Amino acid sequence: MAERAASILMKSLEDRWASYQKARRRTQSSMSEKNVHDLRVALRRLEATVSLAGLFLPETSTQRTRRRLKRLRKRLNPLRDAQVQILAVRDMIPDYPDLRKFQRKLKRREKSLLRPLRKEIRLGHGRLKKSFAGMLDHSANRLRMFTGDEIQRTITAGAEKAYASLIDVKRRVDPQDAPSIHRMRVAFKKFRYVIESAPAAFEGVTEATLQNMNRFQGMLGDIQDAEVLFESVMQWGRSRRRRMRRRLAPVYTAIAQRRRDAIDGFLARINDVHTFWIPQTQKSSLAPIRAAG
Repeated sequence: MAERAASILMKSLEDRWASYQKARRRTQSSMSEKNVHDLRVALRRLEATVSLAGLFLPETSTQRTRRRLKRLRKRLNPLRDAQVQILAVRDMIPDYPDLRKFQRKLKRREKSLLRPLRKEIRLGHGRLKKSFAGMLDHSANRLRMFTGDEIQRTITAGAEKAYASLIDVKRRVDPQDAPSIHRMRVAFKKFRYVIESAPAAFEGVTEATLQNMNRFQGMLGDIQDAEVLFESVMQWGRSRRRRMRRRLAPVYTAIAQRRRDAIDGFLARINDVHTFWIPQTQKSSLAPIRAAG
């Protein structure tokens, strides 16, 4: 049992690193919106798995790797925002041609970010590779010190904590308060990536569960994308001449409606979070009662 639990975690680390490598190589040939998105997801998943391994290691063993993963991921955020907006605006231009100037602004922004990012990804990878290799060796040795039950309990406790935090944030979601929805998006991401770090280690987590969590996060992402687009167009519109500002009014209305629709869709499915994980206390209450004798 000890070897199985340890091997699940070690294999997860190796698989997440391989996924990151694959995504990174794709961005070397093309920094498309899809490739950048895939790299950010791979970095976040690797970061979550490293954090899970960190439950069994001294903090200093994973600190450098986690810091480098987070730094690289965050550096991709501005490019990701620009690319998502470029795609959204492209679809709106047939109905709102005044957005062409805004689209050109976004493309200039994208171009200005690409060159330094390529260099940062290349340099950041070299440093990350070195720290990850050291952490991986340390993990293999350290995990042998724990029994399978100890590893299982610790991993499950990590998921329980992330889920409890998610449910707490869910209770405080206010449909009229965008930051409260954003907080749930962040909490859900943390929970989801803990589960995805080593799904084989969690009882009841199936491929269907993972797919449903992906769709749920997609709904939250749609809200965030609409929010960022609305704020960006509003900021750009403030610098336009008065006549242009008047013509942009229908654009603001359309994006605001997109945001409202995304929020309504999310609220209609918000209770889906209760299907992604059964807390240990609830599992105990569901356990069959055996008759004495």
